[in-house]
Amino acid sequence: MQAVNQAPDPSEWGAWSTSEVPAGKPDAPGAPTATRASSEIAPDGGQVGVSWKAPADNGDAVKTYHVDVLKNGSKVETRPVSGTSTTFEGLDTKAKYTFAVTAENKAGKGSKSAASSAVTPYGKPKAPGTPSASVGKGMSGQAKVSWGAADDNGAAVTYTVATDKGGSKTSTGTSMTYSGLSNGTAYKFRVQACNAGGCSGWTSYTGAVTPFGAVPAPTVSASGGDQKVAFSWNTSTNGRGISVKVSGAVSSTAKSGSKTVSASYSQSKEICVTATDTEGQSSKKCASDKADPKPQPVFTLSKGNPAVGESQYGPCNHSSCAYLRLTVKDAKPNTTFTYSCMARGEKFNSAGTNWANSPTERTRTDANGNAGPRDLWCYWGGPGANVQVQTSIGNSNTITW
Repeated sequence: MQAVNQAPDPSEWGAWSTSEVPAGKPDAPGAPTATRASSEIAPDGGQVGVSWKAPADNGDAVKTYHVDVLKNGSKVETRPVSGTSTTFEGLDTKAKYTFAVTAENKAGKGSKSAASSAVTPYGKPKAPGTPSASVGKGMSGQAKVSWGAADDNGAAVTYTVATDKGGSKTSTGTSMTYSGLSNGTAYKFRVQACNAGGCSGWTSYTGAVTPFGAVPAPTVSASGGDQKVAFSWNTSTNGRGISVKVSGAVSSTAKSGSKTVSASYSQSKEICVTATDTEGQSSKKCASDKADPKPQPVFTLSKGNPAVGESQYGPCNHSSCAYLRLTVKDAKPNTTFTYSCMARGEKFNSAGTNWANSPTERTRTDANGNAGPRDLWCYWGGPGANVQVQTSIGNSNTITW
């Protein structure tokens, strides 16, 4: 530089200034990229990496980038950064963050970039609250499991419920009905929360619960026979202890058994079996049958002792001459009866009230309705004739002599 005044000559030139390159403010960077840190790096979340490309510096290198941090749309921090990336830690895992960058050189700060895409720095969830389990009526093979909600740490949670016997099921709520269990088997349950960031630890196990169903209907059978009815029964458990009451023709508390009871001809007998569990549920089944009907009387005629030479009803000299032998079964008990001996359709005896060789003993059934086999007081000796005995309580079969 020279100084000039009213003197005829200017001053000498001054020394040269330091050199200077003319520059403008840098351009705005492109929208930065914001990335949640992986679960391996930040398992509990709260960390975001932000990067951007350097803009045109317009004649002077960018010395500082100013990174604005916006939480749910409101600026909460501006960080000066010398490079083109930075990492933010300790962020709210449940908030949405966007970032914008401004470049600065000696000419000043340029325009601000567009905002990054929003990112939530979620982490793996916290453990769920202590679970509990219960069973009840109408829950055959099932248990109700519930637990406290886990802190999701910024991402939606799915719960895994596992048993101590193996197997698991998932739920998005804080309770579930766990099905597919075996009645009578004790189960414990534990819960784990998982989200996109990973899984929490498992809770402790619940106390043991044992599912149960309705009381199965007892198996009961009845079968009639000769003046008797036979019964059998069997019960099974539903996952609870049961008590049994057998009533009717049989009285018992056995869980299974069989018994035969006496019955009159055609008399019906019934038992009922009631099984009751410790929860107060019960199931009842009955069975009945009749004893066999009274048998029809049977009068059987056969040839008795030889009667060759007898002459009371005429001479009987043929070698086939024999007394008529009668067997009575299942007739009316203790009943005196008369009889007629028939041959070729005609009566040929005149007695019909006594047994042969016992003139004073009347023909009579015993206490069971049976008589004989004994010879009657009549005989026959004509080969080829059809012979029959007709009594006052029934007729015999016909035989060919």
